[in-house]
Amino acid sequence: MRRASRRTQSGSNMAYSHCLEPDWLPHVEAIIDVVSDGNCGYRCIASGLRLADDVDGWRIVRRRMYDEIIGYEDLWREVLGSSFEASRMRCIAQRSKMGHLSKNG
Repeated sequence: MRRASRRTQSGSNMAYSHCLEPDWLPHVEAIIDVVSDGNCGYRCIASGLRLADDVDGWRIVRRRMYDEIIGYEDLWREVLGSSFEASRMRCIAQRSKMGHLSKNG
């Protein structure tokens, strides 16, 4: 399998290959070292969805996750159990920060 040749801001995309099990390496196309800015979880997901080249890719992921949790509260309440309210409150708290996003993002 061909390895991706993309580079990240911190250097070679395989810089962390020593952290993986040797049996996994043939299946890994790239290791992306995202910017550590408090949105790194969203950036990781955006990278996996190939939205990383979009400057606002992480914002798109954050918005869609917010929409998912708020739109399907009953489902996520069942899945997350007692941590649902905390997750919901974090989404609501971030809502004001997302006001500048487009309706589709």
